[in-house]
Amino acid sequence: MAKDKKTIYIMLPVVLLVWAFVFYQLYGYFFSEPHYLVNETTVKVAYDKIKDDSFTIVADYRDPFLGNRAAEGNNYESSSNMNTLPKSNVATNHDKNIWPIINYKGMIKNNNSNKRIGIIVISGSEHLVKKGSIINEIAIVEIDKTQIKVRFQNENKIISK
Repeated sequence: MAKDKKTIYIMLPVVLLVWAFVFYQLYGYFFSEPHYLVNETTVKVAYDKIKDDSFTIVADYRDPFLGNRAAEGNNYESSSNMNTLPKSNVATNHDKNIWPIINYKGMIKNNNSNKRIGIIVISGSEHLVKKGSIINEIAIVEIDKTQIKVRFQNENKIISK
């Protein structure tokens, strides 16, 4: 039994030191202020060595609204050309019959059934029409991709887009 007491007296300080270390670590974890790693770096930029970026825009592509390529240099139209309509778009009064102003905007085609619906403007009012429709005494005779054939007072006219 004496040997057992000696080992207890020797091991007791070691166990107390281990528990003291554990409590010290717990106390430090919960009651100390956090230490953040601060890594400050300063970078000096030599603004004299930075070159200005230069580029040019090449606008050599088809205009999605007008259908033609952009002009060299100036891609903008003057404001005086913006309000005029092309002559081929408008059907006006040529004979003794007074035709209303008709603009053909285009067509919508159903690929499954080949039915076509035209978009026309008659005297400022837009209409969706199909072949055989009659609007304001104007009969729709034929609808094509670029033109529409209409009849007004027994006279046929083709109106281009």
